[in-house]
Amino acid sequence: MRENLSLVAQMQRDLRDVRWPEPAEIRDRARRRSRRRAAVVAAIVVAVAVGSAKAVVGGPGRDVVVPTGVDRPPSTAAAAPARRVEFSPAALLTSSDVRVPTNLRLGESGMGKPVRLDGLLESCLDERGLPPRPESRYSRSQTLLQTDPGAGPGATGTVVVSQDLYRLAPAEANGFFVELEQGVAACGGWASEGGEFSDNGTLHLVRSTHSWQVAARGFAGTEAVLLRYSGSRSPKVGRDTPANFESPTDVTVIVRVGDLVSVIVPAPDLGVDRPEAGKLVSRERLLALGRAAADRMCLAANPECR
Repeated sequence: MRENLSLVAQMQRDLRDVRWPEPAEIRDRARRRSRRRAAVVAAIVVAVAVGSAKAVVGGPGRDVVVPTGVDRPPSTAAAAPARRVEFSPAALLTSSDVRVPTNLRLGESGMGKPVRLDGLLESCLDERGLPPRPESRYSRSQTLLQTDPGAGPGATGTVVVSQDLYRLAPAEANGFFVELEQGVAACGGWASEGGEFSDNGTLHLVRSTHSWQVAARGFAGTEAVLLRYSGSRSPKVGRDTPANFESPTDVTVIVRVGDLVSVIVPAPDLGVDRPEAGKLVSRERLLALGRAAADRMCLAANPECR
């Protein structure tokens, strides 16, 4: 029994003399071991590939034997270029394109997002049972703003333009404008009813009428439309509601280049010298904005612009 205790005491003394490596040293050893293993695997793969190439091509002075009934692929055949999915913010409009100074940009990107149009137009399309908007393979959104430097942190400022850029599957991109114009035609004079709060907080029931018109086509990119919205609100019969009201006309520029579709919503007074006059942005400025967007989209479109 005494011999066993002596053996245990000896083992304890020996263990105290053992140097255990620090955790960082253990991780460093593991990394070196992984690198060596990767180098060995790579060498084996290269050796196998070289051996396979020799087996196919044969040694000097030997002909390549092609089995009967198998066509030899042409040596000049080039691989088809890979189609791009993601794209950088460089494909979006800039402050210089808008020709209005901006000092704040809010943006995001994602995959699988549906193409967003005018929210009211989407409601009408859903009510009419028309095809839903396609889901994008990749998208980027941005809002360019003018912010007062003295407004302090967290101030969002005034929106100058918002833009959504989507990459669609080729078939959906090719048919997008056909379905868009069908939807615009089906939603002319669409009516909706709902509640609306007045300035004093009173809830009124109103009936609204909405219309969209294609004001221009084919001015940029592969396809393009200038979409104008107009609407009116009137009191619902038998209710104490505000007088009839004509809503401001809103515009949307929609441009396609290859498999990219951009939806651009400028501020109503974009480019107007005196915004307080209530004038709308000129048609020429809107068309120029669409052409600038198409030029940017060429950087990322499939197929590339020529």
